[in-house]
Amino acid sequence: MLQAIGFSLSAEDYRMLAGDVPPIQPWSPTHIFHYGLTAVVVSYDHGTGTQVIHWTYSGGYSTTFEHGERLGGPTVGLAHAEWQPEFFIKPAGDGYRFGIRVVDGWWKQTKPKLIDPAAILHEELEWNFGRVKLTLGVLPSELTRQFFLSAYPQKEQDALKAKFSSHHWETDRLGNAEIGYFGEEYKNKYMRVWAQVL
Repeated sequence: MLQAIGFSLSAEDYRMLAGDVPPIQPWSPTHIFHYGLTAVVVSYDHGTGTQVIHWTYSGGYSTTFEHGERLGGPTVGLAHAEWQPEFFIKPAGDGYRFGIRVVDGWWKQTKPKLIDPAAILHEELEWNFGRVKLTLGVLPSELTRQFFLSAYPQKEQDALKAKFSSHHWETDRLGNAEIGYFGEEYKNKYMRVWAQVL
């Protein structure tokens, strides 16, 4: 993701950025390179739509799947301050957006030099913070319908799979006859999402 938005990282740069594999706790910014993020919906009220999400890696809670995680680097100097990019997950009208949040001034300088401008699916300017969220993946909100697929006819299942494919996600049902079904995996060029009903 960092390379797609204009950071030039060699394999050695990445190793330095990610560092050695840390113990699972306590959580630090470099953990995201080794463990990813884990969230569990603890409760959901059908009447109000209120949900409680437990971000198990850090022990935090929220009521939406919106989350930001500052990366351990690279640190970029711009004008009077240094900053680090931030990974984000954000619900939106088109699904769950994944990407990197950067300083707007840096983005204005970097954008014309991108190798693949089409990698950026959406730009959301946060003018009050001087930041911009760059979306590199949108996972359709129908993600949760996967757990009810057996109740849908094959035509509906095929349409749902086609929608994920049109958003550049490969889908894979996890499990087998011996251990049973235990969720779905979604992969695109930049990330992997595993979803499971509890």
